[in-house]
Amino acid sequence: MTKQVRIPYSGTTIPPERTKADIEKLLRNNGISDILWATYHGETALRFIWHLTVKGVEKEIMFEFKPPVIPAKKRVWTGMRTERINVTLDATAYRLLWHYLKNKLLAVRWGLESMEREFLSHAVVSLPDGSSTTVGEHIQDVLETVRSPALEYQPNKDKIVDVPPQ
Repeated sequence: MTKQVRIPYSGTTIPPERTKADIEKLLRNNGISDILWATYHGETALRFIWHLTVKGVEKEIMFEFKPPVIPAKKRVWTGMRTERINVTLDATAYRLLWHYLKNKLLAVRWGLESMEREFLSHAVVSLPDGSSTTVGEHIQDVLETVRSPALEYQPNKDKIVDVPPQ
């Protein structure tokens, strides 16, 4: 039996709207001013643009983050009795995202990693067919179709190799 792990920040009383404002403040305090929250088909995403100079040329990289969907059962009063219903822990999800971004930005600020490398899997890229995705999503698609030599390696246990003495 697997021990159930408590979800970090599951007891937060901070509403998602306030955490969104906290995330925007965090980004602005780290030099990011182009910030967009968008909801499409019920899924919310945060996008922001990082401005950088490469060999004297101004570049922009867009990054995208989606708060995790955290399903849970919650007791609610239905008028006559309490029932356990399925809910999503939105406040917890946004708090997790805020802490995640804060720690990544601290790693950049203190020189552990560059912004581009720290956030690479969240960089938005255009594909040849005109659609867009993140580097991380694209890599996941590629990994599903490629074959790795490491996965194909089958050691021959019957073969014994003599190693000459040194």
